[in-house]
Amino acid sequence: MTAIRQSLCFGAFARSKSTEEIIAAAAEIGYASIEMLPQEHWQAVRDAGMDIAIVVGHASLPDGLNNRKNHDRIEAELRQNIDLAVDHGIPSLITFSGNREGRSEEEGLDNCVEGLL
Repeated sequence: MTAIRQSLCFGAFARSKSTEEIIAAAAEIGYASIEMLPQEHWQAVRDAGMDIAIVVGHASLPDGLNNRKNHDRIEAELRQNIDLAVDHGIPSLITFSGNREGRSEEEGLDNCVEGLL
């Protein structure tokens, strides 16, 4: 049986500590990876003995795929970031539905599906 490999989500701590402090603490605690941190810090994570678990697929968390106006922009960003993830050996990419902004759950889901097809 293998140990659980845990990952730290960078954004949850980015406002409370410096990037260097977050990386050092995560390594000391024993995290296997950090996710969703800016590319300029990827090498520091690797130098600390951890992996990058997830790269952010597109620029905006609140303004996502549930808004059809974003589909072309997000598709371009996803394609670029998929290539970046592959080039850097990062196995996963995350995308976001976005804030509801008055849309029903059904409309938002339908828009997300449409944007991913």
